[in-house]
Amino acid sequence: TQPDALLLVIHHLAVDTVSLRILAEDLRGAAAQIARGLAPGLPPRTSSFKRWAERLVEVARGEDIVDELPFWLAEGRQRVLPLPVDHTRGEDDEAGARTVRASLGEEETTALLGRVPEVYRTQTPDLLLTALAQALAPWTGRALTLVDVEGHGREEIDPQLDLSRTVGWFTTSFPVLLELDPTLGPGEALTAVKEQLRAIPGHGLGYGLLRYLRGDPALAERLGALPRAEIGFNYLGQIDGLAAAPSPSVRPRARTGPPRAPGQRRAHLLEVVAAVSGARLHIELVHGEGRHDRRTIEVLSQRFVASLRLLIEHCLSPGAGGPTPSDFQRAKLTQDVLDMLSGMDPDAGVGDNS
Repeated sequence: TQPDALLLVIHHLAVDTVSLRILAEDLRGAAAQIARGLAPGLPPRTSSFKRWAERLVEVARGEDIVDELPFWLAEGRQRVLPLPVDHTRGEDDEAGARTVRASLGEEETTALLGRVPEVYRTQTPDLLLTALAQALAPWTGRALTLVDVEGHGREEIDPQLDLSRTVGWFTTSFPVLLELDPTLGPGEALTAVKEQLRAIPGHGLGYGLLRYLRGDPALAERLGALPRAEIGFNYLGQIDGLAAAPSPSVRPRARTGPPRAPGQRRAHLLEVVAAVSGARLHIELVHGEGRHDRRTIEVLSQRFVASLRLLIEHCLSPGAGGPTPSDFQRAKLTQDVLDMLSGMDPDAGVGDNS
């Protein structure tokens, strides 16, 4: 006999990846209580999505967020050029989307998530974006890369708001300008990208607030007139909790069809999606066959993985690592000063930011 199955179908407008984790935990908890003959009970709710949305508008209309404008309107964004394409007149809709996949081994993934981040005080997206920028340079011939980065969006804008168990679509997307000298070594490249990412105000939340919620048509037009990112990047983190559990099991059991309308125009020429599942990092490069040949994206994927492996290897090598200015923002130290301080007593280290 076939086991019972429950199919959950939820539109993306209602949930994000964090929400799926909340729902999966609640479902498992309720099922376990019922199995023990208990009435199902769920933990208390947290702040409503409605209140969050109202608070976002208040922040967008406030004065503090105006301080972010110089960052989002920086001159360097004007110098971004379009990505090379193999076919200039091809369609770029969802029907033509094709995916090139790659992955790291279990040992490499364990290092990426465990030992590697502490070397330069980085996070996994720092390494992925560094490897992506390095892989793109030989293809584009440029040091500048503009990437729309997706974030969880649940930023701490109000201490009275608790979103830990709030279900909704909070995801943010904001254009990140990376400038990377192709002659830099792995450690220098990683720290350069790290510093550029740490310079983004408010984890990128302000871009959407300024462009869409501020209520300033002239400002919205200025932001909208900038070159748009043709690359999308999304690191989903460790997703095993969404796909497997002791009892009941939570996993897709049927084909659900395409998640997007075939005639829908793709938002980016290249979408980069990474996630950890089954103890391995999996990477997907999604492109449109009407614009890029599969071989072009396969070569890019190979360079991406090769760069990522070199970064991991470097971080695991003796002598690698050290603090960077963004680790001590209050002190406003330069990298030269930090290098000097670190070199004075390698065993002493440098204090934290507090």
